[in-house]
Formats: sequence, structure tokens, C-alpha cells
Amino acid sequence: MKRFIQGEDRTQVTMFPELLDDYVAESNPVRVVDVFVGELDLAQLGFEGFDPAATGRPAYHPATLLRIYIYGYLNRIQSSRRLEKEAQRNVELMWLTGRLTPDFKTIADFRKDNGKAICKVCRQFVVQCQRLNLFTDALVAIDGSKFKAVNNRDRNFTSPRTVASYRDAMMLFLDFAHKHLAKEPIAFKLADIEPDLILAFLDNLEQERHNSVRSRNLRLTALRAFMKFASRRDVSSFYVIERAMGVPMKRFESPMLGFLSREEMLAVIGLPGDTCTSQRDHLLLAMLYNTGARVSEIIGVKVCDVVLDESACVLEIKAWLRLNPTLRADAALLPNREGHAMTRFNVTQRLDIAVAKASEVHDSLSKRRISPHIIRHTVAMHLLQSGVAFSVIALWLGHESTTTTHRYVEADLTMKSKALARLQEPDTKMRLYRLS
Repeated sequence: MKRFIQGEDRTQVTMFPELLDDYVAESNPVRVVDVFVGELDLAQLGFEGFDPAATGRPAYHPATLLRIYIYGYLNRIQSSRRLEKEAQRNVELMWLTGRLTPDFKTIADFRKDNGKAICKVCRQFVVQCQRLNLFTDALVAIDGSKFKAVNNRDRNFTSPRTVASYRDAMMLFLDFAHKHLAKEPIAFKLADIEPDLILAFLDNLEQERHNSVRSRNLRLTALRAFMKFASRRDVSSFYVIERAMGVPMKRFESPMLGFLSREEMLAVIGLPGDTCTSQRDHLLLAMLYNTGARVSEIIGVKVCDVVLDESACVLEIKAWLRLNPTLRADAALLPNREGHAMTRFNVTQRLDIAVAKASEVHDSLSKRRISPHIIRHTVAMHLLQSGVAFSVIALWLGHESTTTTHRYVEADLTMKSKALARLQEPDTKMRLYRLS
């Protein structure tokens, strides 16, 4: 320990205790918040509780609660309960409030009762920044021109499908708001995006477009992402944005995971036929079952990606490559009739054909909707029933958390009954109750 930087002894007594002000640097933003709030005329802005009652328990000064609110916004702390905890342990908030620790209910009521006054404070802040020349004016004309963004595709790790989903959500919302508000989208302001408008839009998705609750929540996620982006660009509207962010997700009952039995899965895979298409479909379904991979991962496999010494379906892949010696190293392992990689829709079509053929043997398959992702669930269930650990299954399937893997236990009633059978009956004897 001699070669490390040593801290001070916690029990060391100092002759002159350090001031709380010494812990807050001169350039700390909380000093700006303190001065800004101190210069406001809270009574003129319309804050409630500015004139205290002559009787009853003393209340917190609105300036103290406003300082806590602004500090929470600047540090992205929206929860009133978290602000309560921060006021008890955060040195900056202790300095800002004078060691006052209002509870979460007081903070939440202040935010609810002084919404219009907080909007006026935001405007005052923007005006003050303009006076200090902290803002510059710029005119942007959108005329169909194309601009190259700094956050280009090479630096962006967001899935293209996620981007497309967010784009569709915003287009649906703008179209709905245009009809609901009778305004052109170019005339919209952030103040127009109120919780009532968002809720009406979400209800329209469920009732008119017949979207599921899951799709409804995905559209709300896209709107929240936009509001978070806007909150960093327009400080004067953060109260409006915070109200819009308060629209909750809708709860729904998750459906039970569907999966196939081993006999049904083997019937779907079937035996390879004589045609090239039949042999390709057999390899496709065998790879889906033996690897547990997603469709996008399977159709993206190239010939050069295959390692025959350790890969699944070694015999099937070797047989497929012997029948197709002209496949180049950079070609798709499972091509379509034109030689390109198969599409997701193409995989779904081939699976439907295989399921229809297997239904002749297993009639239960004809009454079910089997998608390629059902095969992935089947792999997880069969591994779980074979005694493979949760962590290994999560690693094999690429689950971010074992919580996702635990859903398969809930879907298997056989495993539940076996677990209940292991419980020992209590060693008690039933006695008749008799009145004394």
C-alpha cells in the first residue's frame, strides 16, 4: 500500500471543519442555478406557496424546490424519488438547498401545481442567455436539399430496422397530428405535443389501425426518443417535454411461447428429396434447428464462413457443397433460384411448405401457425428439457440476460409438474375439529 495514493483517515478530527462551500468549485453549474433562481420574481411568475400561511407546519420555499427541479433536469434525474435520495447524499444538492431534504411527494406536488410558472422560468432562462449572447440566430431552409450528417452509418450502431421503425412511427404521428390539430407539420411546435395528443394517437393505432399493444408501445418508444433529442436542443420547452415523456407504456399479458415437440420438429425437417430446392430446404431447416440462429443470421451465411470441422450439420453441409461445386467462397451458402441470398419471406414460404407436408403425419401442426422464430424457441426448449444450464442456453442463443431464458421454463408444463413432484409432502396428520 505504500506505492498507492493514500486517503485521509475517516476518524481524523480537524481543528477547523471544512465548509460545504469548499466542495463546490467556482465553475460548478449549480452556482449558476443558484444565482439564476435567486434573481427571479417567483410571485410574479405565479408560483404557489410564495406567501406562507400564518398557521400550520412551515413549508419549503418555492425557490428551494425550483432549484431541485432544475438540478434534476440538468442531470437527467426525472424521478421525484431519486431527487429525494440525491438531496440526502449529493453534495451539490446539499449546497444548493442548504441541506434541506424535502420528500418525493413534496417535489412531485411542486412540479404538478406550478407547471405554467415553470414554463415562464424556462422562457426567462432563454431570454437571459440571449442577453449574454450565448445563443446565435440561424435560418435553416428545408427545400429538399440533402445534408451529410456527422452521425453517419459508419459511426451509428443502431439497427437499420430500428431506424426504419422510428421513421414509420414519426410519419404516422405527424399524419395523425395534422388531421387532429388541423395544422401543417411544418407549423408544429413542441408545445403542441401534449399527453392528450399522444394518447389519442396511441388509441388510434389500436382502434383504427388494429395494432397490437406491443406495436403501440414501440411507436411510443419512438416518440420518446424524439422528445429526448428535442430536450437537449430546446431548453425552454423541457416542461412540455417532460409531460409528454410521462405517458406510460401499456401493460399487456405476454403470450405463452410456442414450440414444437421433437417428433414434430423432425417431421418438419423431413428427408432431403432429389431436387436441388428440396435439398436446400432440408439444409435450411436443419441449420435453423441445430444452431438456434435467427433467420437473418442463417441467410447471411456465406460459403467462406463455414468451418466443417466444428460446425453443426457437418454431413448435410458437405453433401450440399458436393452437389454445388460451383458455389464461390463469397456466395451465399443457401442461395435462391437466381443465385442470391434467400430473403426472410422466402424462408417463411419454404417453412410453410414443410409444415404442410408434415401435417399429414402430425395433424396438430395444421392448426398452428409455425414461424421461423418458433424453431428458435424449440431449440431453447429442447436444450432446457435435456438439462442444459440457463447460462449456457442464454450464451448459445445470444440472449443479453438469462431473464429471457427463464421464459421457457414458464412455457413448459411438463417441467413444472416434475418440479412439483420433487416436493415432499409435509409430515402432518389431519385431525378432526371438535367443539370443546
